Amino acid sequence: MGVVTTRIIQESPHRYTSWESRDQEMRELRLRCAAKENAWSKQKRKNNRLEQENHVLRKKLKEQEKQHQDELEKVADDLDKTRLERDQLKELLFKKNSKKKEELADEKVHFIKKRHKKKRGGQPGHKGKGYQMPRHIDDIERLYLSHCPDCNKDLERTESLSTRVVQDLPDFDVIRYVITQYDIENQWCKSCKKMHRAKPKNVLPNSHYGINVLLYIMMEKYGSKSSLSAIRFSLEKVFGLTITEGAIAKLLQKASDSLGSEYDRLLTSIRLEKVKHCDETGWRVEGINHWIWGLFTKTHAYYCVDQSRGKGVIEDLLRGSNKDSVLIHDDYGAYQKLAAHHQSCWAHLLRESKRLSEDKKASSEIQRLNTKLKKIVTI
Repeated sequence: MGVVTTRIIQESPHRYTSWESRDQEMRELRLRCAAKENAWSKQKRKNNRLEQENHVLRKKLKEQEKQHQDELEKVADDLDKTRLERDQLKELLFKKNSKKKEELADEKVHFIKKRHKKKRGGQPGHKGKGYQMPRHIDDIERLYLSHCPDCNKDLERTESLSTRVVQDLPDFDVIRYVITQYDIENQWCKSCKKMHRAKPKNVLPNSHYGINVLLYIMMEKYGSKSSLSAIRFSLEKVFGLTITEGAIAKLLQKASDSLGSEYDRLLTSIRLEKVKHCDETGWRVEGINHWIWGLFTKTHAYYCVDQSRGKGVIEDLLRGSNKDSVLIHDDYGAYQKLAAHHQSCWAHLLRESKRLSEDKKASSEIQRLNTKLKKIVTI
């Protein structure tokens, strides 16, 4: 009987794969895993930092929104106060016996003025400004009918008259521009050895247009505040004069150059006056907001356009003025520190006295003062 033996041979783990390649792969995997962990840790730190910054920004945004909301509410309150002051000024200037009415809406107080309708025509204390008869008559026409308009029979003339005065403009065909040709002699002076030429009157230097054209353009531009295109249209349709907008602009520039010295003389005369008024208002120059400043006396008026409403403008205009002079103005702060005796205008005095007298805590002295001021104005 034979003996069977079994031999167990342990196979090498590297029988099918190279042990060197497996160790290399494991090393690469460990490196990749470490790189992934480092990248994840770095991204996590970055996310934490961004979340903290985002939290801070959200907090700042909420604070800014709250501040903006508070500012809006403050502006709304200031607007309500301004509307109330505006309505009070309108009431002071144009209305009488108006009553106040308050309405609550959206938890805010809005003031609405209830104005009473006044009768048409002249108001008590106001001087009439009706139609005034002209002082002279240019032409008289006597009109009569030769036949009755109803039965067509002859009508006799009579001395009974009814008069009607009509003011009208001449026909546009009659109002035409005038063309004048000047034949200027070239005259030689034997004494000074120079050529001399006479200068035509009422003619602008180096221009094809006369002084009346310039005066009409200035009245339309500064009196009626017409645009250059509107001035060109009126000159063409009314007078038959064809002129371009560029030529109108050049004429205005010539007027500015010619009247510059006279303009400065007006300012000097106003500075030397003992009593003068000053005021300012908004003014648009080519679509941009400016301010026009005015200085006034009984005989002079001076205007200056500037982009600023600051006190430096009025200080330059009144530089060299008499310090003992009286300056009449509104309550604008730019006038307060000027070297002069200050006097508030009547409108602001009456407005302030009325506001103080209508206060519930107003004294009888304030009310009497308001009454006296109103009597002085109506005298």
